Amino acid sequence: MAGSKSLLDLMPKEEAEKAIARANRRASYNRGAKVSPEIYSVAEFGYYFGWEAILAVKRGYIIDPVKNEKVIFTLDEMNVLLEGARKVWYSKLVEQGGVNTVSGSFKTQGNSYNEAMKPYTEKAELG
Repeated sequence: MAGSKSLLDLMPKEEAEKAIARANRRASYNRGAKVSPEIYSVAEFGYYFGWEAILAVKRGYIIDPVKNEKVIFTLDEMNVLLEGARKVWYSKLVEQGGVNTVSGSFKTQGNSYNEAMKPYTEKAELG
């Protein structure tokens, strides 16, 4: 496992330390839940990444599908991935709100619904 790297190992050291500090601050917030912050974080990690993610946390490693070897998986890495997942989720909520606003008021945004929605439909096109 000497060659195994976590995502945090691939980041510049200073950025990884900042990411860990941010994730730890967020983990310490009181969410009003009747479960410990650790259980909440693992459950949220499972919500975003599935049951295999919870198993990776429990084991402390994942299996590299290419090399078929164990890769260390840390709680710090979990917390940083959670922070990233939340950012993606929130950006999708903001985008959805924008789409809803434009679609509900397309007459002020363009001459037609299709014209008003064009910035969003262009992003959705493949290739």
